[in-house]
Amino acid sequence: MRTPIRRSQDLFGGLIENMLNDTQNFKKELKNFWVMPAVNIKDKEDEFEIELAAPGLQKEDFSIEVEEDLLKLSVDKKQENETVQENFTRKEFNFTKFQRNFSLPKNMIDTDNMKANYVDGILRVSLPKIKEAKNTKIKIAVN
Repeated sequence: MRTPIRRSQDLFGGLIENMLNDTQNFKKELKNFWVMPAVNIKDKEDEFEIELAAPGLQKEDFSIEVEEDLLKLSVDKKQENETVQENFTRKEFNFTKFQRNFSLPKNMIDTDNMKANYVDGILRVSLPKIKEAKNTKIKIAVN
């Protein structure tokens, strides 16, 4: 016959309750941190389209560069709020920084005609495909 084990609420109950409360507070704080934005890549007939979900930013916050066959999308934003009242001053800082890199298919993107727009928290980058030469039959004379 087993004897029931009595748990002391004072010894472990308070400790476990504090750990659970700390975990809940940590989860709430995690929501304030920036996570790497989600990306969709669409392969259309005449272009590739990249959609990047980045709400709360302005179009001026984005930097888009192409270096060789690498597309770099980045944001480096610092926001500072200061509240001055009679008995105290409160300063809050918010930093948003990320970079996403995408390898472009060699000799397939018309980099001169790339476009980007930012509407309703979604950055859309249009990467037009280079039109391939038509397959025509050519006969070449040998001299």
